[in-house]
Amino acid sequence: YCYDVSVEKIIDGESAAVGDSIPFKIILHNEGPDAVHLIEVTDYFPAGMLYGGSYTATTGSFDGTIWSVDSLVQNESDTLFASLVVTAMGTLTNEVEVTAMEEVDFDSSPGNAVYSEDDIANDCITIPIEICEGKTIDIDLTAASGYYTYNWYKDGVAISGATEQNYTITSIGSYYYSTGGHPDGQCAGILDCPVVVRYKECCTQPVCQPITTSN
Repeated sequence: YCYDVSVEKIIDGESAAVGDSIPFKIILHNEGPDAVHLIEVTDYFPAGMLYGGSYTATTGSFDGTIWSVDSLVQNESDTLFASLVVTAMGTLTNEVEVTAMEEVDFDSSPGNAVYSEDDIANDCITIPIEICEGKTIDIDLTAASGYYTYNWYKDGVAISGATEQNYTITSIGSYYYSTGGHPDGQCAGILDCPVVVRYKECCTQPVCQPITTSN
């Protein structure tokens, strides 16, 4: 059996705060012909994200990691709706992958040796990193590896001299990077969700104060 299936992951929102519940959806599509055996979509929640615990889907079942779909006819799309809970600050990327179980996907492994980008999908979300006012900011960032060129930006403006894979944030702002060229032929890219650093007011534990009264 052979078919050509693809997957897409969409997180509803570009930014959030720790503790927020964020809706997301996974879209599974079959270019054809009919897929009549099991298809599995694996959701790789990263550190800092947890499955929200409930879902609805046009077909199949989801255990919080794997969405199992028994069959998918040609040119049909099925969608899973669920939510994730944010547990950490930073830029978090959530990846999903569709896998052939008893059939061969025309353009993906393990069906054959040819890799297809539409078999893996991801989306990201920004959770601002909050620093207490007056504290020193020292946050190390590392871009994706292997590219020929790197350029870092702060608040949409290129940072002079910031052209290495690594960059250290020392002030509040919104940071992202772009890349160019890769020996494996991967396309140039840009960080979709910036790293946002901002100050917050941090109150110390209240201290009991004395008072004197008189008549």
